[in-house]
Amino acid sequence: MNVPASVLAAAIGEFLGSIFSLLVSLVFLLSEIDRYHGSKQLVRIYGPASAFHFYNPAFYVVYILLPLLFGLLGIVCAFGLFGLREWARKGTLFLATVPVLVGFFPPTQAKERYLLLEEASILCFLRICSFSLSP
Repeated sequence: MNVPASVLAAAIGEFLGSIFSLLVSLVFLLSEIDRYHGSKQLVRIYGPASAFHFYNPAFYVVYILLPLLFGLLGIVCAFGLFGLREWARKGTLFLATVPVLVGFFPPTQAKERYLLLEEASILCFLRICSFSLSP
């Protein structure tokens, strides 16, 4: 199968961006695990007042879970683009639209950012479905 150069460039760019997204979320996750293990030692030294405190759950969703999921989806879609699959094109459009929508409307709270991302994902998914249903 002969893949056009533009599709090949898009797939390579998507793959590299997805790897970067995975690395960023893994750095946040590893720093959080390190912070947890460090607080165990602090509790032994300074007592229970220095115990580990979790951040707001929206922090973990926005900075760890979503980049991890978007990175995995991007890698799968990049390999699908190499095979010229229709679902990979739709997934790439989804990944290209949702982060831009969230970036244009920066909320002040992490929980609001999560809700905005959820709404943007639903709207983007409906938009992509409408493209696939049109003749």
